[in-house]
Amino acid sequence: MELRNGKKTDMYYLTTGYPLGTKIEEGRLIYRVALNGRYYPLIPVERRIWEAFLLGAYEEDVIGRLSEADRSAYQVTMQKFCQQTGLLQQLDEPAFTRLGELLFLRQGIGEGLDIEDGTYKILFRQQVMVTESEYEIWCMADGSTPCRVMEQRLSGGKVTSFRETVIRMCRKGLLIASGRE
Repeated sequence: MELRNGKKTDMYYLTTGYPLGTKIEEGRLIYRVALNGRYYPLIPVERRIWEAFLLGAYEEDVIGRLSEADRSAYQVTMQKFCQQTGLLQQLDEPAFTRLGELLFLRQGIGEGLDIEDGTYKILFRQQVMVTESEYEIWCMADGSTPCRVMEQRLSGGKVTSFRETVIRMCRKGLLIASGRE
């Protein structure tokens, strides 16, 4: 547990895998997620729960937004995602090191440094201004470089700052955890 807004909070989760969209398979509508060379089919309730964590979220916030029917399938679905498939990663403080195992893929088109105003920009749905360190992390997020390697190359010993930056970029949609080592 960690403090958020001065109170204890529950677990923070980040999705892993790349969303591929819906498909009819064996007469059923399924949603597919690619992770480490495999496709995982999700039934509608699983899709709604997985997507609720798509940009990273606290468990209490997600549970609060779910319908009663989805809440009844929540525990089984979370066990599938966290323990069987790895489609969700817990990011509590002791397990924060798991972030290093993840492979991130950048989203958007890099515009780079704007000489006039000295900011770095990425075009993703709209133009997003980022810091130089965020831009460097974004550039390295090629879907094959593990986060721990990016951290070693860029952080210069600022472990917490680096990891917080990665999570912040996920929340903006600029990075997606596309796989694990």
